[in-house]
Amino acid sequence: MSIKKNTIINLIGVIAPLIAALYSIPQLISVLGEEGFSIILMIWALIGYFSLFDFGVGRALTYEISQRMNESTEVIGSFIKAGLIIVLISAFIGFFLVYIFVVFFIREWYDISPSLIQDTISALTISAIAIIPTTITSGLRGGLEGLDKFIASNINRSILGVSIFLLPVISIKIHGESLSIIALYLLAARILVMFFAIWQLRLFLFSKATIKPFTLVHDLFKYGLWVSLSGIVGPLMVYGDRFLLGAILSISSITYYATPQEGLLRLLVIPGALASALFHNFSANNKNHIKLQSDTSLYQRKISLIMGSIILLVILGGYPFYVFWINEEFAKQAYIPTVIMSIGIFFNSLGLISLTTISALGHVKFIGVLHTIELIIFIPTFYILTQNFGIIGASLAWMIRAIIDFILLKQKSNHLLNSNSEEGN
Repeated sequence: MSIKKNTIINLIGVIAPLIAALYSIPQLISVLGEEGFSIILMIWALIGYFSLFDFGVGRALTYEISQRMNESTEVIGSFIKAGLIIVLISAFIGFFLVYIFVVFFIREWYDISPSLIQDTISALTISAIAIIPTTITSGLRGGLEGLDKFIASNINRSILGVSIFLLPVISIKIHGESLSIIALYLLAARILVMFFAIWQLRLFLFSKATIKPFTLVHDLFKYGLWVSLSGIVGPLMVYGDRFLLGAILSISSITYYATPQEGLLRLLVIPGALASALFHNFSANNKNHIKLQSDTSLYQRKISLIMGSIILLVILGGYPFYVFWINEEFAKQAYIPTVIMSIGIFFNSLGLISLTTISALGHVKFIGVLHTIELIIFIPTFYILTQNFGIIGASLAWMIRAIIDFILLKQKSNHLLNSNSEEGN
């Protein structure tokens, strides 16, 4: 399937979640209040985005399988089974680490209303359990996209994306304002989608392996290790800041920071949809260096034009939209952070194309090391700016990191492409 078709399919997979978010968020803020909704944002961060514990296996499977499309079902099935071995182990490691965070740090770090403390701990504990099916599904998604099954992959994404926004509303209507029951609903959705992904790959998972999966674990883990390192520190910088913000300022402040951040991150579905399709294509054709250089430049220009236009609309229309969508008080608090973070989103979008090129060429170690260094710098920067300038300072730290990330990824991508082109000549 072509890059264009795969990109369109990926975009379709995120339209429904966007509509669900627009419908659900004002209702959740109205019913739960700033503090309750801020905890929902933390739950979303845990079970919606912390698929980082797959140790990069999803991306590794896409990389390996896309280069073996013409091989037998048994061979491809061997790789998928090897990936499952890793994600099963890493899923339980992820659960254990997050559970420790919930049990030992929530009471100490956050000033939560006494009436909400126990419900919050229960909800976040359930969210930690949800990391297990989330991680397994992430690995299986890599197998689907490696097989060019973007329709199947995006059916799963749509179900999860819609459920994460609509299920809390449904839970409240049926059971009242219980955060732990909301978390149970979200856990159930993750488990169902995990089994659905297993069914989608049943021909490969239940075929007789011609290569012992354990012999492939090393190759997948070697590639996936650096992807995993980037996958761990990347979301910590993109999503983990809301946990840090709640500890520095207050739980309620998360609403005015993470709500616009959540919306802006949804804009990344556009470059993300393209990057996902490009990664399959670039990985399958990573020996054709000249075409790779041309395509990277072409798609970066396209994303620059598309995202630049969208960000301009966000900046011009953000304030009146917030007044209409929620209320004027929310607009006053959230608009400036929105403007600042939208600039970061623009550079994040461009960086995704460079990151995809570097990954397809197999230089994932650079990405892992780069993001680790960025995290080390980001945390104290975020803390200092937030302490001095509140959520505006937090937004500035987030934007600065995105710009630096883009510049360094772009430089590395250009270096690799230019070097490979010269070798090809």
